[in-house]
Parts: sequence; C-alpha cells; structure tokens
Amino acid sequence: MPLPSASCEWIEPMAPVVITFMAECFWPGWPVSRWLTPDLRDGVRPNARPAAADRNKKEQRMISTNTQRRSPLVENAATRCRRVTVTTIAVAGALALMAGVAWGAAPTRNGLYSGTVSAHGYQMKVEVHVAPSGKTASARFYCNGTTIPTNPQDNAKFAITNGTFSGLTKFGIYGIKGKFTSATRASATMHVQGTCSTAASANYKVTLRLSGH
Repeated sequence: MPLPSASCEWIEPMAPVVITFMAECFWPGWPVSRWLTPDLRDGVRPNARPAAADRNKKEQRMISTNTQRRSPLVENAATRCRRVTVTTIAVAGALALMAGVAWGAAPTRNGLYSGTVSAHGYQMKVEVHVAPSGKTASARFYCNGTTIPTNPQDNAKFAITNGTFSGLTKFGIYGIKGKFTSATRASATMHVQGTCSTAASANYKVTLRLSGH
C-alpha cells in the first residue's frame, strides 16, 4: 500500500539543513550555497556560514595580533641594535675628545714664536720659527742672551704633526717639546742639559708667543 504524499512533506524543509551539515563535516570550506538550487539556497540556516569565511577571518585576526605583539626575538634584536648604536656614539665621542686633547692647533705659517725661562740666576730663551709650509720648524736656544746661530748644539729642526712638535739639538744639549694651543701661542717644555742653568739636566715649562702678539 503506497504511502500518502502528505507523509513526505517534512523532508523538504530538512533538506538544506542535512546538505549543509554533511558539507561542513566532510568537505569543509566548500561554498555550499553555490551547489544548492534557488529554493534550497533560501532554506539554508541563517547562522550557517562557509568554513572558508571563518578561516579567513581567523587568519586576519592572527595577522593583526602578530603585528601588534612583537616577538621576544624581535624585541631583543631591537634592544641590541639600540645598545650598539649608543656604544658606537659614545666611543666616537671619546675618540673625538681624545683627539681634541692630543692634537694641537695649526701654527701661523712663517711665524716666529719665542719664550723665556729664568732659573738659578740664568735666563734661557727659545725661538721657534715655523716654515712657510707650516709642517716643519726650527728652534734656536739662548743662554743669558748668548747663542751661536751656526752651532748645531744651539739649533734644532723638527716636524710639526697635528699641531704638536718635538726636537733636540746635537748631543741633546737643548730640547723643546709641545703643541700649539692657537695660531698665536704654544705650550711647551724646554730641556736643558746642564750647560746654562745648572750642572744637572732640567726641564722647564715655557709659553711660546707669536712675535707681535
């Protein structure tokens, strides 16, 4: 005996639900609504969304979270980079300061600098003549106003490097060492090997001034 047609009416409303459930279980990510006929598509549950859309939203949230929250490795790398930068700047500043302390000023080219020292009743004088190039100089030493211009024991020649200089006469009788603090002055130490001021060798601080200043 055939079943009455009215007994199958409950199947049609359930078809979209069953199809959607099977598709989400066995083929996640498939656009189920594309495979439904218009009448079945309208019957799909309002809350049923394709799995692909959910996955895309989750991926977007993960990307956004990772962008806002930096990993420890990234933080450590950035910290190290800042430390290296600060250290480099500090070292460069220290080197620049050391260079400023060690180096002197440029002397006046072809300038004549002189300075005197009195000790043990003697007056010692030194004259430093800078060459026109500004890279070399010669020094002449006086004892109580006396000097021998052609005597190598009273004269010395030396180079000027970064504003500093150092030179000795023959046999080390006299010597001069210092640096130019400006274009018109130099701070130096004059060495005397006991031929003028004392029987023993001695060093004297002396300030050299440019002639006319």
